[in-house]
Amino acid sequence: MAKILNLRNPSQKMSKSSPSVQSRILITDSPQEIQSKITLAVADSIKFVTYNPINKPRISNLLDIYCSITGEEKSLSKRFEGRMADELKSWLVDVLVEELRPIQVKLERLQGERTEVD
Repeated sequence: MAKILNLRNPSQKMSKSSPSVQSRILITDSPQEIQSKITLAVADSIKFVTYNPINKPRISNLLDIYCSITGEEKSLSKRFEGRMADELKSWLVDVLVEELRPIQVKLERLQGERTEVD
């Protein structure tokens, strides 16, 4: 499993203790919040996507997140090569929203049940 890094500073791990709320994705983030955070995520000064964690850690972090969710191997993520960084960000938003949706639905249900018990 890949180490998921901070969206604003990929030299640090993603953590809820980071002072910037834009640095992380929370399971409670709405689709709009996820889109905003990924859109604002730093992506190196490149036009096209390439996986190179040493020289391009920012865009590589976004690819790591995408591949961690989809189970796709980074070596198989050739479909991103030559694509614009914004395309990767858009796909990443889609998979994050879909991955988190069932968790959020269950969380809302459990919170509703807790209110009824109180």
